[in-house]
Amino acid sequence: MKITYGQFNYLPFESSWAVFTKAGGLNLIPPHYLISALTGGGGARYWLAKEVGPGKLASALGLSEEAISRCFIDCLTNIPQSSQNACIRHCPQCIAAGYHSVFFLLQIVQRCPWHDEPLVHCRCCSRACLPAGMTITALNEGYHANTRCGHFAFSSTGSVVLCKVTADQWQAYATLGLALQKWFKAAQAINSPLVDYATSLFNPAYLGGSVPSRHEQLINCGLQLALAAIGPFPVPGAIASTPLPPVQVKTTPHLAHDAVFQPDNDNLFALYRCVRHYLYRRYVRAHAACYRYLTALTTRGRHALDSQAACTVSAAFLAWRLALRYDYGEGAAINLAAPSHTILPTTRRQIMALWITLFYSIWSGIERTNASRSAERDRFSVALSSNVPPLTLGNEVVCICGHSQASLLQFTAIHADPRWLASQSAERCQKRPSAAAQSNVQARETVQFWAYQPHPATLLRFWYNPHLKVGLSSPIVAAG
Repeated sequence: MKITYGQFNYLPFESSWAVFTKAGGLNLIPPHYLISALTGGGGARYWLAKEVGPGKLASALGLSEEAISRCFIDCLTNIPQSSQNACIRHCPQCIAAGYHSVFFLLQIVQRCPWHDEPLVHCRCCSRACLPAGMTITALNEGYHANTRCGHFAFSSTGSVVLCKVTADQWQAYATLGLALQKWFKAAQAINSPLVDYATSLFNPAYLGGSVPSRHEQLINCGLQLALAAIGPFPVPGAIASTPLPPVQVKTTPHLAHDAVFQPDNDNLFALYRCVRHYLYRRYVRAHAACYRYLTALTTRGRHALDSQAACTVSAAFLAWRLALRYDYGEGAAINLAAPSHTILPTTRRQIMALWITLFYSIWSGIERTNASRSAERDRFSVALSSNVPPLTLGNEVVCICGHSQASLLQFTAIHADPRWLASQSAERCQKRPSAAAQSNVQARETVQFWAYQPHPATLLRFWYNPHLKVGLSSPIVAAG
């Protein structure tokens, strides 16, 4: 098989998708057949060099192995073992010149590093290396190969050129591409699972929701670690990152001498008192006046708090206590916290660590939602999200755990740094004239004198002062 790709058509850091698409057009063969011929089998993922073999491809194309290795994403960053489907996105200016960068395969790259254009997903191009992904039409004096979207078109008569990149643009691709490659290699050298996760995903379809998904949180945490360790991305505006507060990563191991704990009401209550005392001394005691005011409120009073003036650490501690003591009707004095309803803690260490993590989740959820709703001048609630125990961790915490059947083994929790949360609470309390200012006067009138029915599972409710009466449902901070 002879592939007449050659140095003339080579572009720096061109993706393997572009290489196989062009090579398929040059050889009158669909790209998936070309990949199968080079790998000696079918089903190869064209974006991974380990499955295609850069040596064979370099020999067929007449290029160096170094140039070919820059076409494959697994030569730039660590790729997880789980299979991913490549999502082909284009910069309008780059694809018009016949260029698709290997960096466009990465989820965190949302804009073209060279033209600052948003990358646009193309369904046809994503299927170009699959069976029937490219259309090949016979002509009187040759053939025509193209994708249905028109992003790639080749005619054997020479009417379409595979590469229309100027010399200056070629040099720009090479110079910035080397800087990007250096950054990803440095990120790979950190040897952090979080950084590898953030810099290795392909499909950006699930990003961009109003509430950050766990994927987004993991990506942002990984990017934060990478940026702190190796410096800014060569083109900061090109990567997708949501501003996050400082995070804390805490691992709770499952040690050999940890005995399996058989919880009963007395034992759980003893553990609960230890954790409650620890959290109060560590975070709440400095806000004792705020906490005393909140605990003195009635149920309706707790549904009329002021989002700008309420002490968030005291509110989080109160919501945490109410959630753990919430009566599900199953006779338990204290509710357990768990990563999910199907994976339960088995040791004292795990039970206490998950209770503390739940407190951080509620606290950071109140801080985040308070900031977002203040811009919209609206309300939000702290409520239980499930009607059955155990209490599960909310979206503010990412929990990475190992488990055997339904028993929890080691787990790692990623959440907002408590020191940052404490500074936010202290700053808000210093601006408040008195502890009584934590109640929203306008909301208190609504709650006390109108037909307001507080739901038992809604533990706290915050209102902006003065709030806008919009007919939309208010967001909920999960207390379990």
